[in-house]
Order: sequence, then structure tokens, then C-alpha cells
Amino acid sequence: MQRLFFILVGIISLSLFSLNLYAQTSTANPAEEVFGKNFKLEVDETSGTLKYNFSEKTNALDSIEAVMNVHLVSDKLELLCDELYYDAKAQKINAKGKQVKIIQGMMTAICAQFLFDNQTGRSEFIGSPEITIQDEQGHKTTTKGDKITIERQKNGDTLIQVHGNAKLTSDAGSKSTPQMSQATAPAQKMFGREFKIVTGEKGEILYAFTSENELRSIVARENVFIDSSQVNLRCERLEYYSEKNNLLALGKPVKIIQNTVTAEAGRFEFFPDEGKSFLLENPVIMNKDEQGRVLETRGDKIVIVQAAEGKTTVLVDGNPSIQSAQVEKPKVVKPPKQTASPVNESSVDIIKNVDIKQE
Repeated sequence: MQRLFFILVGIISLSLFSLNLYAQTSTANPAEEVFGKNFKLEVDETSGTLKYNFSEKTNALDSIEAVMNVHLVSDKLELLCDELYYDAKAQKINAKGKQVKIIQGMMTAICAQFLFDNQTGRSEFIGSPEITIQDEQGHKTTTKGDKITIERQKNGDTLIQVHGNAKLTSDAGSKSTPQMSQATAPAQKMFGREFKIVTGEKGEILYAFTSENELRSIVARENVFIDSSQVNLRCERLEYYSEKNNLLALGKPVKIIQNTVTAEAGRFEFFPDEGKSFLLENPVIMNKDEQGRVLETRGDKIVIVQAAEGKTTVLVDGNPSIQSAQVEKPKVVKPPKQTASPVNESSVDIIKNVDIKQE
């Protein structure tokens, strides 16, 4: 993933319709600072235009402009767009089109505009961008949003930021089960091989990779929704750290559905390696009894323990209580004379085979 920062950096040489820019100047071609020494840039043979501008004073390359079916290809990269502009002094690239497409190894990016700043190592994907990474086993991880930025950090990490309507999806891919060391797709270790993380219109997702291309963390904010095989929840802020393989969710409240448990809390912590979940800040677990009445289990702290054999145990620590939930009495509308319908409780799931212990 961190190689996204080096989309246009490598050992490559310039060829513009069989014209060699490097051969036309006595000094090194400044485009090599961005493109390298072995790439090929082409436009449509009939209606395309390719223009390179040189300084009148120094005869140094100022810029390159390419229009119509632009195709940039090298041994590490393929870029297709409608318009490409390269600023030699600023060492920046601006690619536009109905569909700008960037292919590098197992990564494919699609957007309406691609910006790259070689001096800062910052890439921007604008216009409903979509970045897909497929591993050797066919497992795909897709990132979508209104805008995606990728930056190199001073510590060597790569930070990917998804702005607005952020969505991170991981599919099951190949039927074969990958080893944990191969599960480098974001949060696959936490959520399983197939999951989805979505934010609201103004939300964002940030995930960081180490210089060794290993996932370090994921942070999501603003109306976050997670759908996975291990846990489903809604919250305002989500934090995941791969080093300890733990998840933190904050909200008012966080709403959790985990196996047979439906719960709410201001703070939710999940440790899948230990099979434990912690609910803090006014936690409550909801279920129905045999008569269909909604029961609420409350306490200062609630711990949910998932046993290997599939049994769920709920531990209530501090001021434990179990009570019927308050349900608004049905209202009768007159006329006509009819019995009002009860409050809809279809959104409350049934908890089966749950042991509740008090500490």
C-alpha cells in the first residue's frame, strides 16, 4: 500500500512519440526527478496533442502538456487519462479525465483527477475515487470516498486519508484461508476476511502503514457503521490498532450487535484474541423473555466473554440490575374506534443461551 507514494518514481527513461527529451538538452531532464529514466508517454495519434515547453533563458524544461487519450506506461506504472500536465519546477503532476486510471502492481485506482507532488510525496485522488488492492489469493480491499489523499510521514509511515462518505470494504476473495501473516488488508485480522466500514457524508477514514507495508492503525469518525462477521456496530469514532489487535468505539451511544448480544454503551472495547468485549459509560444489554417482554441488563461495567465452544457469558460489574424496558403505552385514536398498534420492537434482537453473572 505504501508504494502508492511512489506511483511515479522508479528507474525509467523518457520517450515522447519516439522523441527523446533527454537527448534534446545538454542537462539532465528534470522530468526524471518525478518519472525516472524509462517511461513512455503517448497521446491519440489522430487528434491528440503533446507539447513540451522550455525556458527561453536556460533552455531547461518548464512543463509537459498532453491531451486526448493520454497513456503513460513504465515497468512499474500505467496511467490513462484525458489530460496530463507536468510542472517541472514544482515537480507536480495533474492528470484529469472522465476516468483517470492508475495501475501499479496489485493496486488499481480510478478517479476524475489525480495530483502528485514529488517534493512532499503527497498524492490526491479527487472525484469519487476508488482504490482497489488485490492480494495473491484474490482477496480484494476497496477504498472509496469523495477524496483520498496519501502522504509519507516523517517516521516512514504511509498515511491514507479518505474524506467524505468514506467506505472501506474487504471481500472474501479466494475460498482458501490465508495465513495471518498474509492478511495485510486493513482490519482483516480484526473483522475477518469480509467486512465493511462506512462513514457519514462528512466522515473520514484514516489508516496508516509502516515502512514495512504492515497495517498500523485505522481511525474513522462521524456516523461510523461496521458490518462484519465478528461484530456489527454504529458509533461516532472508531479506533483500531494492529499491534494489540484491539478496537475502541465511542458514541452517544455506541450500538453493538455481537453474535447473540444486542447492546448500547458510551464506550465499547473489543479484544478478539481474548474473546472479550467491555461496555462502559451507561452500558445496557437488551433481550426478550419468553413472554416477549424487553429486558434490560445494566451496570457500571459489562464484560461479554465469548467461549471457544460458542457460549456467551455476560458479567455485570457494579450496581447490576435487570428490569423490563419502559414501553410507551399504545394510544387510541377516536373516531373511528380502533385499538392502537403497539410500539414496534422489531429492531430489538433476541439473545439466546446467554448466562448473566453479577460480580
